[in-house]
Amino acid sequence: MDDFTCDKRQLDEILGKLREGDLTDADIEVLNVLLESDARLRDRYASGMLLFTELRRHQGSWDGGALTSGDRFGEVLDAGESVEAEAREGAGEGLIFYRLSRYAIAGLIVLCVLLSIALSAAINRGGDEGKGKLPKKNLAVRVDAIDQVDAVAVITRMVNAEWEAGSDGFVSGSLLEPCILRLKSGLIQIEFYSGATCIVEGPAVFEIKSDNHGTCHRGKVRSYVPDVAHGFVVDSAEAKVVDLGTEFGIRVDGDGVSEIQVFDGSVEVHGVQAGEFGEMKLLRVGEGMQVSRDGSHHRIGIDESAFVSPAELARISTRRIARREMLWRDHMTQLREDPALVLLYTFETDEPWRRSVSNLSDQKGKANDGVIVGCRWVTGRWPGKSGLKFHRSSSDRIRANIPGVFKQVTFSTWVKIEGLDRPFNALILTKHWGGRSGNKVHWQLLRNGSTEFSTLKGGRVVSPVLLRKKDFGKWVMLSVSFDSDRDEVKHYVNGGLVSRQILKGSLPVKMGLCDIGNWSSGYPQKSRRFLHGSMDEFLVMRRVMSEKEIGALYKAGRNEH
Repeated sequence: MDDFTCDKRQLDEILGKLREGDLTDADIEVLNVLLESDARLRDRYASGMLLFTELRRHQGSWDGGALTSGDRFGEVLDAGESVEAEAREGAGEGLIFYRLSRYAIAGLIVLCVLLSIALSAAINRGGDEGKGKLPKKNLAVRVDAIDQVDAVAVITRMVNAEWEAGSDGFVSGSLLEPCILRLKSGLIQIEFYSGATCIVEGPAVFEIKSDNHGTCHRGKVRSYVPDVAHGFVVDSAEAKVVDLGTEFGIRVDGDGVSEIQVFDGSVEVHGVQAGEFGEMKLLRVGEGMQVSRDGSHHRIGIDESAFVSPAELARISTRRIARREMLWRDHMTQLREDPALVLLYTFETDEPWRRSVSNLSDQKGKANDGVIVGCRWVTGRWPGKSGLKFHRSSSDRIRANIPGVFKQVTFSTWVKIEGLDRPFNALILTKHWGGRSGNKVHWQLLRNGSTEFSTLKGGRVVSPVLLRKKDFGKWVMLSVSFDSDRDEVKHYVNGGLVSRQILKGSLPVKMGLCDIGNWSSGYPQKSRRFLHGSMDEFLVMRRVMSEKEIGALYKAGRNEH
């Protein structure tokens, strides 16, 4: 079965579901990708919509009957295409008007059918939020660039950070829109787009208001403000601190008292009383003030050592990274002893001219070292570790050869995605797809942030959305496992199981020559699947790794703890 035949079968199944009003969110996402990827599939989709409309018009109360299944519906479409081909041969140029006419009305027909399905689903289900409800969104919505995030700041360093419920998920590199950060313990460094830097020490509640404004509701914050960020504001319920080019700290105890201490330069302090800013006080280097919510205030001394400085935070972070790297190496050593390990690329090198990545597996039947094409070496998940940058180019890839047949397989990789620019964005794809090449396998990211796992003879399954716009530009671990005996695929992100899906009629898979981060095929429209971002670590296991093992792999390899 070639690539187009597989996609055509998938489209027919979705059209059958569409007729019955049983489309799921995952079906909609797959439909988006299919229609974007191949003009032949768009033609078939338009033909399907016309067929629905004609049958409704001629049969009135027709309920679909034997055309419910995707297979049966596909047979009717195939027959229609055959008749159309014969007509084209006989009618010559006369058919052009017919084809243009039907495509001119196809958009209106599709809209009417989708609206009728949505209305009937709502009536039949009484507002049910289940799988039959169409999502309220446009087709082919793009989430393909960091620039789409309305961020005003970025987390640039974290040490021992633990978050309160509702604030988890932030890591070093997280882009911050206006939001409230609830830090249970640890330290984070935030760089505002205005140029100001704040170090927040937990327990703390700190609110990002704009690119030049933060609010400390509780805890300690040290701010460094260069000239370009003049006028940067940190306020609390008791005081508003306006920087005049300085370095200062603010401590809020949550009981109606705020302390401001100036370590360099000067600040304006405005007391808050009855919701209005009171009289302004000027504090210079070496001066401090305590302000109460009732407006009372008095001068205090400063204790600079009570606030962590950027230099001290960097030293703490460096020591932490060294300890974390040691634990990661221990975990990699344990993995190398697993007899099921086929491939382990850790992307470590001190030779920037090197054009290969070493496979650290010590097991028989392992894959070869990967050959680097086009990519360049960059900093990986932490300082001193290497990764590979894929330049949004059709050339960039790692070429590998993975021998053998796999009844079970687990893939896992760390990636930093900078954009999902294509309908398909390669993680690992077998070079050959079709003919007698065996049951090959593809694992890739879709434009909406889902991952797709597919086999040549078994079809495809699509995960829920794993990457959202807030995840662009930061390291995430993606994993997937496949079990042909159980017809089961499991999708993971950052060590956590996201979905368990059935891939019916699964057979063992064969890989052979593979491209990591790209794909070249005989189908030009669908061959542009290059990755836009960086990669650091890639693993292939000849068995299904357990949820506990995937979680431990993430815990050992994450870049901030």
